[in-house]
Amino acid sequence: MEISNLASKRFRITLTLRRVNEKLLEVSCKPKIFIPTVNMAFYIVAVRKDATCLSYDCSTFASTLIAGAARLLKNKIPNGIEIKSKEKRIYIYPMQIDKRQKAHIALNGLSFGVEEISVALSLI
Repeated sequence: MEISNLASKRFRITLTLRRVNEKLLEVSCKPKIFIPTVNMAFYIVAVRKDATCLSYDCSTFASTLIAGAARLLKNKIPNGIEIKSKEKRIYIYPMQIDKRQKAHIALNGLSFGVEEISVALSLI
């Protein structure tokens, strides 16, 4: 897994990805310090050309970390990506993301494969 190797080398964490089905991906993250393993499940709720919605399920500890990180990184998250930590949802609006707006790209599909994350895009 290229993503796991990159996370290990660059961020010093052990990242495990497990595909449950084409809409559900389980992620386990273990920092190399004295923090317990964080387990999360990402579910593709909806994919449309104008918006994509992902939900996540995790422990209260992980949810608190995500909410804190979202607040801390608020100015670094691109326009068009909303993290609603109370709802445990991530909304992506491709046409509102500055770099993609210039390219006029629409997201047609998103799925989790056995060894890949598949993204279908089209030019509009």
